[in-house]
Amino acid sequence: MVGQPRRLTYRRDRKTHGPRQSDTGRRGTTGGPFTTAGVSPRAEVFCPEWLAEHGYTAMRSLLDRPARPSAVICMNDRLAFDAYQALGEAGLSIPGDISVLSFDDDPIAAWLRPGLSTAALPHEQMGRRAVEILLDGEHRSRWLVPMPLRRRRSVAAPVD
Repeated sequence: MVGQPRRLTYRRDRKTHGPRQSDTGRRGTTGGPFTTAGVSPRAEVFCPEWLAEHGYTAMRSLLDRPARPSAVICMNDRLAFDAYQALGEAGLSIPGDISVLSFDDDPIAAWLRPGLSTAALPHEQMGRRAVEILLDGEHRSRWLVPMPLRRRRSVAAPVD
């Protein structure tokens, strides 16, 4: 996703996180491409687990705040699926009222209406790298892999 965040420079961004014990949940949006692009969320909602029902609850909590977000970034597609449901129940359209971006590229993401824009997890590359690490005995604490962005129709043009 590096190089793409400028398309997400909204005035009122929000983000839903997974569990705090996960690397993504702990780091949130600190550093990386968000900082490089000058993007920082106005609010973050942590989910106890990365389950769809928690995406629904997190989205409802964001919608109950005084300032409605213009965009949300969900830490996986399961959270985004029920965020879609919460937005629909609130009478809001994606991306007309709120843009939604996620991670995983679950096959269902392409079937949602509108299709969910998501950063794909390169499972094969991750598995291959894990085996290499085990066999080579490398001791780095973290490895990063590129995540291709699957552009669908859930992200609107930025608000100036």
